[in-house]
Amino acid sequence: MTKIDNPAATGVDEGIVHAEGTSWVATEVVDYLSRRTASREAAFFIRHLAPGMSILDCGCGPGSITVELAQIVSPGLVAGIDREPAQIANAKRRTLSADVLNTDFRVGNVYEIPYPDASFDAVLAHAVLQHLSEPIRALKEIHRVLKPNGLIGLREEDRNGDVIYPMTPILQEAHALTMRLWQQVGGDPYFPSRYREALREAGFIQVEMSASCEYCSNPNDTRAWAATISHFLEEAELADLILELGWADRPTLEAMVSAYKEWGEHPDAFWAETWCEAVGRKGHT
Repeated sequence: MTKIDNPAATGVDEGIVHAEGTSWVATEVVDYLSRRTASREAAFFIRHLAPGMSILDCGCGPGSITVELAQIVSPGLVAGIDREPAQIANAKRRTLSADVLNTDFRVGNVYEIPYPDASFDAVLAHAVLQHLSEPIRALKEIHRVLKPNGLIGLREEDRNGDVIYPMTPILQEAHALTMRLWQQVGGDPYFPSRYREALREAGFIQVEMSASCEYCSNPNDTRAWAATISHFLEEAELADLILELGWADRPTLEAMVSAYKEWGEHPDAFWAETWCEAVGRKGHT
């Protein structure tokens, strides 16, 4: 079980921000991504790693996971790619401040990874695939850059496993709306439970799955999570999209925002979600 100090930007928040067709990144999201660590978020994967291995971190964000991976496999090279130039710049600054020299960061996306065939011993994609319209295509591209017998590690939350208490009718409606919006902008919040099927389709073998849980239960955490969800429902571009599609009217959106904020202040508020994890292997040929 993993408790996160500030769950802002997990779940639908990351989905909305990073799904294809959107490019802005909320401050709460950057703060959350900066606190991720390999020892926590990639614990299922790092037990397979060893010094000297070459690793690719897809969707590396500000590089907090990447830096720790580089320390684990040093002197092996750890590369990080992200489609946001600002995140790559943040990652480079982070590695310099940590005096980690065995890294290589590049702007790029998982559909066209900027490295040759068979470049890496292992590839990690954390909180990436559920935000893509073509996840199998991305997995096949990861397969391309892996060396024979190389490993892939996947982890992200499957929104079938959400727990929100107390759940009111307006919160239930708001949650369903955010999941629908996630799919509308090009992602699939329910993709992670299909990891085994997807990895086999992309050519991987020896797939193993596991799961972990992230949650928040104190007022600071629930308040932060509620504020983040509210931020996206209030964000002009997304709110306009909801109104244009006729999924809700302005008073209903305002009621949803108020409901989330009230939930965040509720003394009994609790939130949890299930994160699916998978490790697969590329064959020898």
